[in-house]
Amino acid sequence: MNRLIKPIAILMTLAAASCGGGSGYGGGSNPSPGGIWMGTDSVSGLPLEGIVDEAGEFHFIRSDGAQWVGTATTSGNSITADAQELAPFGTTFQDGSTQGTGTITGTITERSSIQATYTFKTSMGTQTSGSINLSFNDAYYESSSLSRLADHYMYQNNTVTIDASGNISVTDMASRCTVSGTVTSIDATYNTYKVQGSFGGCQGASAPLNGVDVSGLGTLELSTCTTPKTFIIGVSGMSGANTYASVYTLVKHLPLMGACD
Repeated sequence: MNRLIKPIAILMTLAAASCGGGSGYGGGSNPSPGGIWMGTDSVSGLPLEGIVDEAGEFHFIRSDGAQWVGTATTSGNSITADAQELAPFGTTFQDGSTQGTGTITGTITERSSIQATYTFKTSMGTQTSGSINLSFNDAYYESSSLSRLADHYMYQNNTVTIDASGNISVTDMASRCTVSGTVTSIDATYNTYKVQGSFGGCQGASAPLNGVDVSGLGTLELSTCTTPKTFIIGVSGMSGANTYASVYTLVKHLPLMGACD
C-alpha cells in the first residue's frame, strides 16, 4: 500500500482497541460484514481501523490518514468489495496521486475475523497488492444515540460541537474552513453513525474544499478513567474529477478526578 509523503493536514492517531466474538445476523445464510475491525496493512505495516455498517458500507482508516472507502458484500464465508483508496486532503501518495481504485477479497467469520487480500491502482498507474488480517472489536455492540454522542469536543486546537439533534459544526482556525453537517445513528443496536457535511470559507491551500459535500461513517469510543471520549470520523466527497478525504478524531477531555468508580 502506498505511503504518504507530504505532511498530513487532517489526521489524529487511531485509538487502540480490543477484540471480541460472535453474534447473529438478520437470519440469512450470509454473514454480516458489520463491525469495528482492527488490523494492520501488510505493505505499509501501519494500523488499520474499519468502520463497517450492517449494509456493508465501510471506511477503513489507516493510521497515516489514508482511507479505503466502498461497500462490501458477503456470500457464504466470502467477502468482496470494490473500493477507492484516498489520501487525506493536503497529501499525496508516493507517485504524486491522491486517489486510486481497487478490490478487496477474502473470507469472513461473522463478528470475529476477516482475512483478505487487496489490489489498488492509483490514478497515476502505480499498482500495489497486499493483505489484511482483521479482528472484530466488541465496541461495535455499544448502542448508538444522539444523546450519548452530543458534547463539546476538541479537534487539534478547534472546538467541535455536536448538539442533541445531531447538528455538528466546527471552524478550523488555521484554514478558516467551516464545516457544518449532521450526524445520525444508523442502527441504535450498533456503534456506528452516518456523518454528512459541507465545507465553506476555506482559504489558502484549503480553498479547493469550498462547496464540497462529504459523507462517511463514525464510531464513538466512550470515556474511561484513563482514556477520553473519542469520536472517530472518516469522510469523503467529490468535486469534479477529484475525490477529497479527511479523517477527524474528536476528543473530549478526560473525566474529572473522582468521577470514576
